[in-house]
Amino acid sequence: MSVIAAAYSSYTTWSISQAGTAAADAGTKVSTASVFSRASSSAPGASATTVSISYRAKLLLARASAEQSAVDQLQAQLDAFRTGGSAAALRGSDANDGLSVGMDLFQIISGAGDDFIRVQASNATIDSGAGNDVIDVDGQANVVAGEGDDVVFTYGHSTVDGGAGNDHISTYGHSTVTGGDSISTYAYSSVSGGNGNDILRTYGNSTLDGGAGDDSLSAYDHANLSGGAGNDYINAYDNAVVDAGTGDDTVRTYSHATVSAGDGDDHVWTHDYSVVDSGAGDDMIWVGGYSTVTGGAGDDYIKVTGDNSTINFAKGDGNDVVRVDNGSVDFSISGYSQDDVIVTQQYGRTTVNFKGSNDSLVFDHGSNGSARLSFADHTSVDIRA
Repeated sequence: MSVIAAAYSSYTTWSISQAGTAAADAGTKVSTASVFSRASSSAPGASATTVSISYRAKLLLARASAEQSAVDQLQAQLDAFRTGGSAAALRGSDANDGLSVGMDLFQIISGAGDDFIRVQASNATIDSGAGNDVIDVDGQANVVAGEGDDVVFTYGHSTVDGGAGNDHISTYGHSTVTGGDSISTYAYSSVSGGNGNDILRTYGNSTLDGGAGDDSLSAYDHANLSGGAGNDYINAYDNAVVDAGTGDDTVRTYSHATVSAGDGDDHVWTHDYSVVDSGAGDDMIWVGGYSTVTGGAGDDYIKVTGDNSTINFAKGDGNDVVRVDNGSVDFSISGYSQDDVIVTQQYGRTTVNFKGSNDSLVFDHGSNGSARLSFADHTSVDIRA
C-alpha cells in the first residue's frame, strides 16, 4: 500500500526489478515485482515498467487518508487531556454553535447564541451562555444553561441551573435542578422552580420548591414540597410534608402526611394518620382516621372518614362545619370552657355555640358518628346522634 501511495501522490515513473514474486497490489497493471526503485539515468541497464494506479486503489487511498485524519483528531484530544489536567475544553463563539463530543471529563463553554450541545459522556461541565439552547448529555453533568428558553436533558447525579427564561429540564435521580419552568427528575432529587408558574415532577425522597407563582408540584413517597406564594396544585404520595404557602391552594396526599396549607381558601385531601393545618381562609379539608386537623380562622368544611381523629378549634376560628362518616372525632376546644357551650341538636346535626361569641361548630354525625368536646381544664361534653 505504501508503494501505491507514493506513486499516486508523486505521479512518477517507477523502475521494477524482476524477481519472480506476485504483484504487491492486484489493482496495479504489473504482473511481477518485489523490489521497487525510482528510474534514473544512474541505472541505465535496469528494466523499466510504467505503473498506473487503478480506480480501486485510489478509493483505498482516500479511505486511508480519512481514517488517518480521524486518528490525528483523537490523538490531539488525548494530548489535550495529558497536558490540560483532568478535563479538556471546547469553546464556541458567540454564535449559533453545534458541539458534539464523546469523551468523559469535558468542559464546554459555548457563548451567547442558540446552541445545540450533545455529549455522550459523563462528568461534563457545560456553560451554554445566553440564548435558546438545547443540551443533551448521556451521563451526569454540571450544566449552566444561562438566559433564554432552554431544553436540558441529563442523567442522574447532575446539577442543572436553567437560568432566566422558560426552561424545560429533565434529569434522573440524585440531581439538583434550579430555575426551570418545567422540571422532571427521579428520586432523591432537589428541585427549585423559582419565580413563575412552574411544573415540577419528581419521584420519592425528593425536595421541591415552587417559589412564587401558580405552581404544580408532584412527587411520590417521602417528599418535601413547598408551593410558595401563589395558587398552587400539590400532589404527593405517603409520608409527604407539604407547605403550600399563601394563596388558594389544592393539596392531595396519601396517608401519614403533614400539610400546612397557609393563608387562602384551600382544598386539602389526605388519608389516614395525617396532620393538617389549613391556615386562615375558608377551607375544605378531607382526612382519614387517626388524623389531626386545625382549621384556623375562617369558615371551614372538614370531612373525616374513620375513627379517632382530632379537630382543633380555637376562639375566633369562625363557623366550621364538620362531617364524620361512621367514626368518632374529638374537638379540642381552646379559649372557651364547658360553661361557655350551648349545644342544640336537630335532624342528625349538632350545633355548638359559644356564649359572647359569633363562633360556632356544626357537627354532622349522620346515623353512626360521635364526637367529644374537650376543654383545657380536662372537662368534656359527649355528643351522639
